[in-house]
Amino acid sequence: MSDSEDDFSESSGSEYESPVKKGRSAPKKPTSAGSKKKASATKKSTTTTTTTKKASTTRKPSSKKAKSDSESDDFSGNDDKSSSSDSENVFKSIASSSKKGKSIEEIYQKKELLDQILLRPDTYIGSTERQEEELWVWEDKRMVHRKVSFVPGIYKIFDEILVNAADNKQREGSMKFIKVVINREDGYISVTNDGAGIPIQIHSEHKIYIPELIFGNLLTSSHYDDSEKRLTGGRNGFGAKLANIFSTKFMVECADSKTKKLYKQTFTNNMRSKEDPKITSYQNKTDYTKITFYPELDRFGMVNFDDDLVALLSKRVYDIAGCNPTLKVSLNGEELGIRSFEKYINLYFPDEENAPKVYYEKVSDRWELAVTLSKESQFNQVSFVNSICTVKGGTHVTHGLSNLVTAIQEQVNKKNKGSTEIKPAFIKNHLSVFVNCLIENPHFDSQTKETLTSKISSFGSRCEPSDTFIKRVLDSKSGIVASILEFAQFKDQSALKRSTSGGGKKGKVSIPKLDDANLAGSAKSEDCTLILTEGDSAKSLATAGISVVGKDHYGAFPLKGKLLNVRDQSTKVINNDEINNIVTILGLKYGRVYESLSDLRYGHLMIMADQDHDGSHIKGLIINMVHHFWPTLLRMPGFLVEFITPIVKVFKSKQKPISFYTMPEFLKWRETNDKGWDIKYYKGLGTSTPGEGKEYFSDLERHKIDFEWDNEANDSIELAFSKSRADDRKKWMAEHIEGTFLEQFGVKKLSYSDFINKELVLFSIADCERSIPNIVDGLKTSHRKTLFSCFKRNLKKEIKVAQLIGYVSEHSAYHHGEASLYSTIVGMAQEFVGSNNINLLNPAGSYGTRIAGGKDCSSARYIHTRLNDITRAVYHPDDDPILSCVVDDGKKVQPKFYVPIIPMILVNGCIGIGTGWSSTIPNYNPRDLIKNMRLAIDGKPLEPIKPWYRGFLGSVEANQGSKVQGGQFFSKGVWNKLSDNRFEITELPVGFWTQDYREFLDELETPGTKKKKKEEKEKKAAGRKGTKVKPATTKRSKRVDDDDNEKVADAIIKSYTNYSSESTIHFIIDTIKPVDDINIEKVFKLISNINETNMVVFDEEGRIQRFATTAAIQEHFFPLRMKYYQMRKDFLSERLAEEFSRLSNKARFILAVVNKELVISNVKKVDIIKKLKEMKFDKIINKNSNKLAKEKLKKKKNGYDEEDAAFSSDEEGGEGDGEEEQDDDTKGYDYLLSLPLWSLTLERVKKLLEERDAKKKEWDILLGTPIQKIYKRDLDALEKALDEQDAYDQSLKNQTESLKKKTKTKALPRAKKISAKTVKDTKEAPLTKLVKPTVKVPTADSNASVAKRKKSEDLTTTTSNTKPIESFFTKEDKKPSEKKSTLVSLDSDDDDQEEVVSKPKAPSKKPSKVIELSDEEESNYSEPETPPPKKSKALPKKTITQIAAKSKANGDDSFINNDASSDDDVVMTNRPTRSTRAPPPKTLSFLDSESDDNLYDDEKSDSDSD
Repeated sequence: MSDSEDDFSESSGSEYESPVKKGRSAPKKPTSAGSKKKASATKKSTTTTTTTKKASTTRKPSSKKAKSDSESDDFSGNDDKSSSSDSENVFKSIASSSKKGKSIEEIYQKKELLDQILLRPDTYIGSTERQEEELWVWEDKRMVHRKVSFVPGIYKIFDEILVNAADNKQREGSMKFIKVVINREDGYISVTNDGAGIPIQIHSEHKIYIPELIFGNLLTSSHYDDSEKRLTGGRNGFGAKLANIFSTKFMVECADSKTKKLYKQTFTNNMRSKEDPKITSYQNKTDYTKITFYPELDRFGMVNFDDDLVALLSKRVYDIAGCNPTLKVSLNGEELGIRSFEKYINLYFPDEENAPKVYYEKVSDRWELAVTLSKESQFNQVSFVNSICTVKGGTHVTHGLSNLVTAIQEQVNKKNKGSTEIKPAFIKNHLSVFVNCLIENPHFDSQTKETLTSKISSFGSRCEPSDTFIKRVLDSKSGIVASILEFAQFKDQSALKRSTSGGGKKGKVSIPKLDDANLAGSAKSEDCTLILTEGDSAKSLATAGISVVGKDHYGAFPLKGKLLNVRDQSTKVINNDEINNIVTILGLKYGRVYESLSDLRYGHLMIMADQDHDGSHIKGLIINMVHHFWPTLLRMPGFLVEFITPIVKVFKSKQKPISFYTMPEFLKWRETNDKGWDIKYYKGLGTSTPGEGKEYFSDLERHKIDFEWDNEANDSIELAFSKSRADDRKKWMAEHIEGTFLEQFGVKKLSYSDFINKELVLFSIADCERSIPNIVDGLKTSHRKTLFSCFKRNLKKEIKVAQLIGYVSEHSAYHHGEASLYSTIVGMAQEFVGSNNINLLNPAGSYGTRIAGGKDCSSARYIHTRLNDITRAVYHPDDDPILSCVVDDGKKVQPKFYVPIIPMILVNGCIGIGTGWSSTIPNYNPRDLIKNMRLAIDGKPLEPIKPWYRGFLGSVEANQGSKVQGGQFFSKGVWNKLSDNRFEITELPVGFWTQDYREFLDELETPGTKKKKKEEKEKKAAGRKGTKVKPATTKRSKRVDDDDNEKVADAIIKSYTNYSSESTIHFIIDTIKPVDDINIEKVFKLISNINETNMVVFDEEGRIQRFATTAAIQEHFFPLRMKYYQMRKDFLSERLAEEFSRLSNKARFILAVVNKELVISNVKKVDIIKKLKEMKFDKIINKNSNKLAKEKLKKKKNGYDEEDAAFSSDEEGGEGDGEEEQDDDTKGYDYLLSLPLWSLTLERVKKLLEERDAKKKEWDILLGTPIQKIYKRDLDALEKALDEQDAYDQSLKNQTESLKKKTKTKALPRAKKISAKTVKDTKEAPLTKLVKPTVKVPTADSNASVAKRKKSEDLTTTTSNTKPIESFFTKEDKKPSEKKSTLVSLDSDDDDQEEVVSKPKAPSKKPSKVIELSDEEESNYSEPETPPPKKSKALPKKTITQIAAKSKANGDDSFINNDASSDDDVVMTNRPTRSTRAPPPKTLSFLDSESDDNLYDDEKSDSDSD
């Protein structure tokens, strides 16, 4: 037994708690030593008679008295009901007592502490009345949770003795056992423990033995020193004394091996009587303490120890064994044998078949944590603090679960996207948790110690479960996440049902943009069809068609775009206006199973979408929505219908147009049909005219297809849209056979499985192609189209991004929005840290910075771009002719992939998400890749590479301890300690942006900032939408078991200063704790992960592959690059051979003509060709150059547009082949016969022979150069370009430093103060407003007053109220030499500003005429255009001097003041007036000019040649 019999209280250092109701203890002040002595003296001076009387009254309370005490103390905690009437009851009691003749002394009494404890026991040990409660007890060799009838008071006094024994273990590590005996027959309990015993010696101050002091005197403790950190249960000096007070007999037995003494003493009569201690000799070496007590059963309303009490007390003995596994704990002589807290937990789940899996971890020496799934869907906890059983939990449970609940919350919300956000309290309801911890100097809510209230910051330790433990809990085998998700989905379904509880079939509905059928919602609603269209333009087409079939049975409603994938998105469905509109229009109800269509407003649902991949996706999303909520509707034949329109039409004179409804169908037709057809592509429904729409609807049966349910429909729809089947979708796309398409036109029915597997799969594949890059060039489709357009235009001069967007859309058949193309171009040009290692486009303008991660980019109309100088070093122009191109919209566009010099997929990395696949590839150093390519050329093994980011000052380190398959690295920022509580951050991890990090620091400085901003944002959003904002509610007081995270509650930093720029990071941070005590990298998030675990790309064959390492990507790239080097060499060799032959034949041809060997004048073409064949001239067809074909294409005037290019020589197997077969000889000798006459000279022959010899030399050099050497030469060129890029980056840094040194002014000069008079005048000056002038002819008096005013007032400035409004409307004298003008000096846009205007010049002697403007004239009045000032010759210096002197002599200094306007001049003010703007010059873009179009069609335009 320990030497301190203490207790826990909410207030530190208090002697005892005042008798207030449970859970409502008020704060108490610690009592000084002097107060203790005074209380002791008072106790001794009390008369024996009074004491005896009080004692007899206390020992034998009547049952009514006990009941009264219990009711007044209210153990059940129902203090709210009684607190309001406490005062009234007191006064009633006093009045009643007075009537009975009680004196004031009898009414107001003072009790000794011992008597007060006996009179009001609930404050100290809880209720002494029997109560029933659901508790864990020990029964049948296991823990059982059942209803127990027990008296809390007797349970508490036993617990005090037991916990004191366990406390000794924390002070004495050598303690080995605790023995507990519960004797039901004799009615006593004994607790024995070894370890350091109680000193058997007399206390020098109190003159009694130490055992008697601590067991027989209240308010004695060894724990009054609050500066001492203790892991025990005692605190306030009650503890074991309470067991003594509530016992008829209390025996203490202590053995002290140091003094060789054995101490025995017995207390009786509720600690009032005591025997003299018996001290004998003790020779053993082991100390021990044994406490035996006989509870006063009568006081607890008991006769003996009943079964429930024994079960409850036995459970506490097992608790002690579980919390102290190194002790040998025995009960009634039987050792319990519990050697770990984990084994103790197993007692709650003994060999049950359906027992949940328990996940246990010993977090540290002070924390043990176990979690399992709660079967009752309510939170259960078994927790211990320093061996004390906290029945109601407390802050230790909240803290222990904090990290785990957060992890579960993130996992659940991630899987439950779109549904209601799961709160921590909701998660805890599905958990059963076990916590065993040691807390320094713990505080509890009351003496009963049921709830820990200590602040988390005062625990002395932290509970941070390992990642391994959290992953085990999150694993699907635990069932915790699945259970929470299941219950959340149930709640969402209930919310969905409530959202349409008032819906159903209605006669009329009011939905914007809905063209409702006239009979919708009526008795004939089953015959009505609702047409859902893809956008407003498609609705216009549908409306035109409905005019043919009638509005009685057809309604139309436009979709804004793609519908939400409603699976696992219940909350978003409720808030989705478009889905709610569809549900309302159709008259649907969530959760209802439909067996007929009579309850709906429409009996058919028709989908009218574009015939492209996105249109197929829209159809699939609508099918998915109906299948998810109302699957029986899809089983009804004819309910869901699609309307098809042509995607391509071909026209030929005098022939009926042919329509194609799928691209594969059109491509197959084109392979076997003659050319000469005009082609029109219908990419969207908006391409069709209203007339065509009417034609479609007039033949409705041929343009509609009914969807039909089949056996595979259910699985197919889930395969396409269920999140859980992502892996199945990968296999689904891989098994698709290219060229497979649906025959649509004329088909009556289409099964759901065929639609999914033959049409929708094409969208999924196209989606991946748009989102996932190719391993060869590292580009996505949009990037490749942009690069192709830039190469085609030879974009060496800057153009606006807005112009480039239009050019790319036109020349590369880009079919998506301008916004996505804008983000693509911007992304290719960005060069801040974390973006591109090699930016392919040049960023001329503000392209975003690392402040916001590029989101602070300017609009497309403000920024310019061009090809970066390094781009052609990466994508060599000699590779362009050997690339295979894609045919889109009937014309050849970008290649299937470019072939760069190094694997660009590793240089700039990528992030992309497609259907079933996603890809994340870090950036790597291009110099490392160049080095590895050289090693590969030499046949040497590749060196490992690690991620690298251009301009990044931090470090990237490999994670050696990672168990993840594939490489894992750490990106670390840079920080330096400046002082004990100050450090600086000079670099952030890759992907961290300055603005986000500032907000993060704000949260560390002022916790809750982020939450407040979020709430304000939600309020503003709600205000814009017009939704009601929830009124502010009064927050309840925080309970100790609230989910409160100390990371949010406690600030970490005092302040911070931001010196960061657009390209650099620099924060100086002042911390509350010393820097050395903080894990800077973790707390301040200066470390992030970079993974190589999801490197997914398309290969050169168009297949999706996942690569485990960067070495595998390089090994895949290198042989392909070498293959294309050989192809390049072969192509260049063939072209040089052709050029050599061409030059040789040209020289021979000219010599033959000059020497009269070949006569070409007045000779038939056939004879010339025949002669050329006889002379063995080579036929050369220009196969390798597209320029000639393009020039011919431009010269063609009619009937040949860009789509026809697909059939020209511009396309493989096109019309060019046919022309060659028809006129092979003419085409073959065209290069000779088309020579100009001026070339038929001997000088030309000489030049051609020199060019031929040069070509032969170049050809020979090429043939003698191995491809390995060509590759190394290209690598050298790329390395040189990288040097230039590095020099450019360094020059930017040097420029910044240089400008910093030159800049002298650090801040703008302070604004000057203004006088009080100026402030007053500014406030009093009325606003000048334009009012209708009144007719008032000035008189001589008025002129005189004006002249007088001129002399007395300052002529420079005056306020606007000093001038009458009439003076602004003056009429000029009709002089032919003077120009009339009218000026309105008031600007109506500046009514809110107080202006200062120039004082007008006094009128001349001639009275001015004031014009009255009629209402009509005033309304038509406008400001005249102010002509530009005329340049006048300056007066001679002498003349100016004479005029100035003359003016001064006349007292007129207006010349000097530059105010020498004539009497009839317009009065000018210094008020800013609205100038008349000249019309802006017309800006010509390349799309506005035919010359521009011709210019850009050339691969190298004249304007961009340099």
